[in-house]
Amino acid sequence: MKVCMAGYTFYECDGRVLRYAETPANRGDYVDVVALRRKGQSKVGRLNGVNIHRIQEREINEKNKFSYFWRISKFLIS
Repeated sequence: MKVCMAGYTFYECDGRVLRYAETPANRGDYVDVVALRRKGQSKVGRLNGVNIHRIQEREINEKNKFSYFWRISKFLIS
């Protein structure tokens, strides 16, 4: 089975997303995760059988709801 997950989070730091992605990968499924990227991190990677596609850098400095909404919208459009 092929699984794709999207999360507006840093993959390595979110235990919930890690568990959701690694469970099918441990079963033998092909798993892709689309997540945020930290400055200096590679755009693609692999961890515990999960392919990670980091598409957008994020600085945690949103000043209001609009700036947060704008960044999530850019993430979804990417």
